[in-house]
Amino acid sequence: MNKCYIVFTKYFDDLNSKTKLRADIDEKTVNDFNKACFVTIKEKLEGCNVYWSVHNVQKKRHSLYEKEEVIFQEGVKLSEILIHTIEQVRDRYDQVGILGTDCPQIDLNEIDSAKGEYLLGQCADGGFYYFEFPSHMDLNVFKEVRYSSEFAASDLIKNITPEISLLSPRFDVDRIEDFNRIKEIYLKEDLFNNPMSKFFKGLNG
Repeated sequence: MNKCYIVFTKYFDDLNSKTKLRADIDEKTVNDFNKACFVTIKEKLEGCNVYWSVHNVQKKRHSLYEKEEVIFQEGVKLSEILIHTIEQVRDRYDQVGILGTDCPQIDLNEIDSAKGEYLLGQCADGGFYYFEFPSHMDLNVFKEVRYSSEFAASDLIKNITPEISLLSPRFDVDRIEDFNRIKEIYLKEDLFNNPMSKFFKGLNG
């Protein structure tokens, strides 16, 4: 099966990006964390067909993207950005998986072993951290979804007629509570070469 992954990035060098996490943590820590997330996802997807969805104003700032396949986002609404990005590559693949860098604990082994054309990983807050679908899917399913709400995953599920296989629930890092939770997870791991563990160990001094 010919599959690609599209990764929607968190800006790790954009001081003007307003997020809930930036409201509670200093800019350098957030930027370093987002960079660690980016490197973690990049390492997990090594050898796969990967495209990075990046805001077009970031083109000159992301030096780590120089050797990567990048799709610059277009659109105002998230549904517009999703549809435009997917349209750029889906004709080349049988399956497309979309994810964000804000869920670095995503398990690619679970995804690879899952059965079904439609896979969805739900977040504890009602969103979703992963969605895989056949490339011929009608992209209008991304419309009428209440993104950034507790209804995002359920809205998407309602828009899709075929049966969806659900992955293990996880959480993405949007708030200070999520940051502290993922910090505990990675500090418990004895993985010195893991970018996330190294980041949090360095943060602790």
